Amino acid sequence: MPNRPRITIRNVAARAGVSHQTVSRVINNNERVSHETRIKVETAISELGYHPNAIARDMALDHPHAFACLSPNLTDFTLASIIEGAAAEALKYGYYLISASAPDDKTFSSLIDQLISTRRTAGLIVLNPYADGRHASIPDNVPAVFVGARPREEAIDSVALDDEAAGRIAIQYLIDLGHLRIAHLTGPIEEDCSQDRQTGYQLALQAAGVQIDPVLIIEGDWSATAGYNAVRQWTKDHVPFTALFAQNDRMAVGAMRAYSLKTIAWRWVPCALCVRQASASRKTSRSSALMICPWLLILTHL
Repeated sequence: MPNRPRITIRNVAARAGVSHQTVSRVINNNERVSHETRIKVETAISELGYHPNAIARDMALDHPHAFACLSPNLTDFTLASIIEGAAAEALKYGYYLISASAPDDKTFSSLIDQLISTRRTAGLIVLNPYADGRHASIPDNVPAVFVGARPREEAIDSVALDDEAAGRIAIQYLIDLGHLRIAHLTGPIEEDCSQDRQTGYQLALQAAGVQIDPVLIIEGDWSATAGYNAVRQWTKDHVPFTALFAQNDRMAVGAMRAYSLKTIAWRWVPCALCVRQASASRKTSRSSALMICPWLLILTHL
C-alpha cells in the first residue's frame, strides 16, 4: 500500500479557500481572524486530518512545547525505556521530547547552556544514576525533574526508588532463612542506587547482629560478566557464603552461570536480587531469570 501523501498547511489553505498565512493564524489562535473564516479553516483541518508541526508552531509563537531529556547515554536499556515512557506521556499533553546524551558533567553543563539560551524547552528531565553535582548546573528558574540520583541535602523535584529499603528487604529475607554469610554483588559504586542498596544490606546485617565482612562485597557493572567474574573471584579466594544478594538480574544470571559450570547445586546458595529495570522490561527480566533459577527471589519494587 503506498504511503499517504503528507498533508501540509497549503493543502488546508486550498481546501478552506484562504491563504496559508490565515491558516497559520488560526492554528496559533491569533485574534485577527473572523469567526466565519476560523470555522472554514478548522473544518478543512478536520477533513484533511492535518496535524501542525509542533516545532514550527513553537518557533512562530516563541512558546516551547518540548521537554529536554538528558541522559548519561541513549543506549542503555533501562534509560532508553524511561525515555520512551516519558515521550509517550508528554505526547498525551501535546508536548514532544528532545533527548540528548550527557555522559559527564562538562557535557551536561554545555547542553544546559544551549537549551537555556535557545529557549526551546518547557522543562528538563534529567536521568542521572550518579551521585554527583549536575543539579548545580541548572538555574533555579528552569523547571527540572531528576530521575534516579538527586542531591540529599537540597530540595529538588525528583522521582526515585527506595533502594535502601529494597536492600534491607532482600537481606532480611535471607536472614529469615537462616543465612548469615551473605555475599553482596553491587552495581557501580558511583551510582546512587548502588550506594543505597549497599546501605540497606549493611543495615539489615547490623540489625541482626551480624558483622559485615568486606570480602563478601564485590563491585560489579550491572552486566552478566560481572556476576560471573565475582563468583569466580570468591571461589578462587575460598570465600565461604551461603547466600548471594545481586543488585540486578543480569549480574545474578552471570553468577548462576558460574555456579552451573562448577556443577554446584543452587539449592545451597539461595539468591536474592533487586530488579533494576523499568516496568517495560520487568516481566521479561523476571521470566528469563526464573528460567535459569526457579527458586530465585526477585524484588520488583518499582
